[in-house]
Amino acid sequence: MEKIPIFVLVKQNKEKMKYTEFHRKITKNDWTFSHASGSHYFYKKEIKDKEGKVIEVICSPPVPYHGAKEMPEPLKRAIARDMNLR
Repeated sequence: MEKIPIFVLVKQNKEKMKYTEFHRKITKNDWTFSHASGSHYFYKKEIKDKEGKVIEVICSPPVPYHGAKEMPEPLKRAIARDMNLR
Protein backbone atom coordinates (compact mmCIF):
# COMPACT_ATOMS: atom_id res chain seq x y z
CA MET A 1 0.00 0.00 0.00
CA GLU A 2 1.34 3.40 -1.02
CA LYS A 3 1.72 6.17 1.54
CA ILE A 4 -0.03 9.40 0.68
CA PRO A 5 1.24 12.55 2.37
CA ILE A 6 -1.38 14.28 4.47
CA PHE A 7 0.02 17.76 3.96
CA VAL A 8 1.49 19.00 0.74
CA LEU A 9 3.82 21.93 1.16
CA VAL A 10 3.17 24.61 -1.39
CA LYS A 11 6.14 26.75 -2.25
CA GLN A 12 5.22 30.41 -2.04
CA ASN A 13 5.84 32.41 -5.17
CA LYS A 14 8.13 35.07 -3.74
CA GLU A 15 10.79 36.43 -6.00
CA LYS A 16 14.22 36.42 -4.47
CA MET A 17 15.75 39.74 -5.36
CA LYS A 18 19.23 41.02 -4.75
CA TYR A 19 19.94 44.61 -3.74
CA THR A 20 21.51 45.36 -7.14
CA GLU A 21 18.38 44.13 -8.96
CA PHE A 22 16.17 46.25 -6.73
CA HIS A 23 18.22 49.38 -7.43
CA ARG A 24 17.95 48.64 -11.16
CA LYS A 25 14.17 48.41 -10.75
CA ILE A 26 14.15 51.81 -9.02
CA THR A 27 16.04 53.51 -11.86
CA LYS A 28 13.74 51.92 -14.46
CA ASN A 29 10.81 53.63 -12.70
CA ASP A 30 12.19 57.13 -13.48
CA TRP A 31 13.97 57.66 -10.15
CA THR A 32 17.45 59.22 -10.37
CA PHE A 33 20.29 58.74 -7.92
CA SER A 34 20.63 61.69 -5.56
CA HIS A 35 23.33 60.79 -3.03
CA ALA A 36 24.63 58.04 -0.77
CA SER A 37 25.22 57.99 2.95
CA GLY A 38 27.16 54.94 4.05
CA SER A 39 25.45 51.88 2.60
CA HIS A 40 22.15 53.68 1.95
CA TYR A 41 21.22 55.30 -1.36
CA PHE A 42 18.78 58.16 -1.82
CA TYR A 43 16.85 58.81 -5.02
CA LYS A 44 14.77 61.70 -6.33
CA LYS A 45 11.99 61.99 -8.88
CA GLU A 46 10.94 65.15 -10.68
CA ILE A 47 7.24 65.70 -11.34
CA LYS A 48 6.74 67.88 -14.43
CA ASP A 49 3.72 69.68 -15.83
CA LYS A 50 2.59 69.59 -19.47
CA GLU A 51 5.12 72.23 -20.54
CA GLY A 52 7.97 70.27 -18.99
CA LYS A 53 8.54 72.56 -16.02
CA VAL A 54 9.45 70.86 -12.77
CA ILE A 55 6.65 71.45 -10.28
CA GLU A 56 7.74 69.06 -7.53
CA VAL A 57 10.76 66.97 -6.52
CA ILE A 58 10.05 63.83 -4.50
CA CYS A 59 12.79 62.33 -2.32
CA SER A 60 12.93 58.61 -1.60
CA PRO A 61 13.31 56.92 1.76
CA PRO A 62 16.82 55.53 2.42
CA VAL A 63 17.33 52.41 0.31
CA PRO A 64 20.00 50.05 1.68
CA TYR A 65 22.62 48.75 -0.73
CA HIS A 66 24.47 45.57 0.12
CA GLY A 67 25.45 44.38 -3.36
CA ALA A 68 24.79 40.74 -4.21
CA LYS A 69 23.07 39.86 -0.92
CA GLU A 70 19.39 38.97 -1.05
CA MET A 71 16.96 41.63 0.08
CA PRO A 72 14.43 40.69 2.78
CA GLU A 73 10.88 40.48 1.41
CA PRO A 74 9.22 42.81 3.98
CA LEU A 75 11.83 45.51 3.35
CA LYS A 76 11.42 45.19 -0.41
CA ARG A 77 7.63 45.49 -0.16
CA ALA A 78 7.78 48.51 2.16
CA ILE A 79 10.20 50.47 -0.03
CA ALA A 80 8.35 49.54 -3.24
CA ARG A 81 5.08 50.72 -1.66
CA ASP A 82 6.62 54.02 -0.49
CA MET A 83 8.15 54.70 -3.91
CA ASN A 84 5.14 53.44 -5.96
CA LEU A 85 7.25 50.97 -7.92
CA ARG A 86 5.66 48.77 -10.55
